[in-house]
Amino acid sequence: MKNNNYINVLIIVIIFISFSCSNNQSNEAENYVEDDSRIQITVGQFESDQMKLGELSIQPFEELVACNGIINAPIDGIAHISARISGIVESINYNIGEHVLAGEKLCTISSSTLIAIQQDFLETSANLERLKIDFERSKALYNENIGAKKDYVSKESMYKAMSAKYQSLKMQLKQLNLSIEKIDKGDLYTTFSILAPISGYITNMNMVMGSYIEPQIQTMEIIDTDKLQLQLSVFEDDISNVLPGQKVNFKLLGESIYNHHGVLQSIGKTINTNSKTVHCTAKIIGDENYNFTNGSYVEANIIVKSSKSLALPSEAVVKHGDNYYILVVDQFIEDTYYLRKEKIEIGNVCSGYTEIIHSGPVNNIVIQGIYNLQMD
Repeated sequence: MKNNNYINVLIIVIIFISFSCSNNQSNEAENYVEDDSRIQITVGQFESDQMKLGELSIQPFEELVACNGIINAPIDGIAHISARISGIVESINYNIGEHVLAGEKLCTISSSTLIAIQQDFLETSANLERLKIDFERSKALYNENIGAKKDYVSKESMYKAMSAKYQSLKMQLKQLNLSIEKIDKGDLYTTFSILAPISGYITNMNMVMGSYIEPQIQTMEIIDTDKLQLQLSVFEDDISNVLPGQKVNFKLLGESIYNHHGVLQSIGKTINTNSKTVHCTAKIIGDENYNFTNGSYVEANIIVKSSKSLALPSEAVVKHGDNYYILVVDQFIEDTYYLRKEKIEIGNVCSGYTEIIHSGPVNNIVIQGIYNLQMD
């Protein structure tokens, strides 16, 4: 009976000691959490805020020169078309926005001036034949000391003047793309066609059926979109960093990302006194099927220097006061993340990444979803 009492007392003592230790451990854990300055995030919060862990990675960083400009056509990529002689529009073969090939007929013009030129050409041709015969006869007599020099010189002058007029009229007819052989046979043209000097899209038209056109009036504009280029305005302070061959990224008005590309070709040598900028040109590359428009406004970045560095997504970096921090998982206890602020030094920011110059940990970094966290 004594032994049983002893055993019962021992059991009671052991239970009391166990309860006391457990209670002390619980109090210690509670005190630890209460005094913890780290940020505590439950697994549920972590998932609902779409938080994500990651590590430092190597990313490209570029030093950029920002500038504005337009898309335009070079001198060999644009054509302003007008008629060589006056007339009335009889037919128009294309509309604005349509593509034409070099040499295709754009329109047909009827012209009384054309008829007069052909008549003059035929009369000049006949007179030239007569004067040629007279000149050659006079030349032969002069060479045999039979004819007078005065008569020879006169015949020569008349022949050369008529020959010059003939060649002038012949060139005018050729410029109108007419057959000289056909005209020589007396088969005259009543109309002529205006041909496309370059391949491209018709961007402007200043005529309608039946309208009267004159040589000094522009009737059409054609732009070769395959030759469109960038004309950029670079500020005077940045021009020393810009060189031909550097890559250019640009976007059109209304676009959010720089998804078009080019290569810098030439640097201007004159500073615009009003804007303090220098005109530079760049060739557009990799966008053969993109429908650029002449005169479109662009925003561009010229890549003047490129390097690679350790980096984090920019949303992983938090500015607090004058310092920058990242959040690192210090512990994971009972479905709770304990996050520690780590001070860092940053460098360049490019394409959604921030260069990390100096930091402690390289992994278990919260790289996404920290926008809701309080960083006191």
